[in-house]
Amino acid sequence: MNPFFQSLIKNFRYSIVGIFLVTSFATHAQSSSPVSNTKAIDIKKESSSKIISFGEKINLGKMDQSIVWTISSIDLDLQIDLKGNEINNYIFEKPGTYQITFVGSNHSTEEGCNHVSFPELLVVKVSPIKMIFDFDSVQFQNSIESQVANVNTTVSLNVYFKSYTNTPILFSNGKVVSAGVGTTIQGQLVQPTTLNPGNNRLVYQLEGSATKDTYIMFDFFDVNDQVQSYYYPTKL
Repeated sequence: MNPFFQSLIKNFRYSIVGIFLVTSFATHAQSSSPVSNTKAIDIKKESSSKIISFGEKINLGKMDQSIVWTISSIDLDLQIDLKGNEINNYIFEKPGTYQITFVGSNHSTEEGCNHVSFPELLVVKVSPIKMIFDFDSVQFQNSIESQVANVNTTVSLNVYFKSYTNTPILFSNGKVVSAGVGTTIQGQLVQPTTLNPGNNRLVYQLEGSATKDTYIMFDFFDVNDQVQSYYYPTKL
């Protein structure tokens, strides 16, 4: 399944993280909130939404070239028509809310996807800020041991921050949640941190426990409330 539709799946994860730390995803999600638009988009259409940061793309998989996509913005005076796979190469350079509709076959042609159908209206919310967690820089104060409360353990890592206006922000609601069999470990930022453009260091206080003989991963939530995942390197 292509990356765009994986991101439309809610209540995902938190199943067995196996020997190669393979996660499974479930439950297709739809957005039920109507979107206002002076260009008379039919709000009764089936819709789904996606949050990305400025300067990023979306990926809908391999497309039939007969499909015609229309990207419009309710914030900007913008309307662009694209054909087939051109939708995957379009860069959303400016923050705002974009609507994507199409004319043509209502499925991808990507092999192995069983012709996944698209909603009639895709809403792409482009954030003016982005965070990229550097998982190569992760440091745990203490190693995580099974069946032991980790209330005095911290984890720190670098994060790259960028904003459309090149200004800092205060990041105060950062959290991390573990996934795996029998794990209850979660954490919060030790203190609110001002993120300046470039590299920053974050520290989280962890608490909870995990069962023996299991693999776990940690979901770090960024400033857009989107998840980036780190796989703990050893079996507990």
